[in-house]
Amino acid sequence: MLTGQESTEPGAVPLASAADLPPIRLHDVRHTAGSLMIASGSDPKTVQETLGHADMKLTMEVYVSMFEDVAQTSADNVTAFIPRTRKSV
Repeated sequence: MLTGQESTEPGAVPLASAADLPPIRLHDVRHTAGSLMIASGSDPKTVQETLGHADMKLTMEVYVSMFEDVAQTSADNVTAFIPRTRKSV
């Protein structure tokens, strides 16, 4: 589980400096992981459990609302799932 309570990782500072990047906190990496999981279509319950959120509401508000295209893809998938013609009986 990714807790995100850690501040900047000591080993990450020299690596980030060498790459001419700002200091990277473990929480930033955790947030990126959650965002990428949602953007790639991972199940929100899996994201919630991976990030250790006690409440699905938090996961949905923080991550899913960030991606309008994820919402659009979901709507498109539901639309494609609904049959357009009646089946003969």
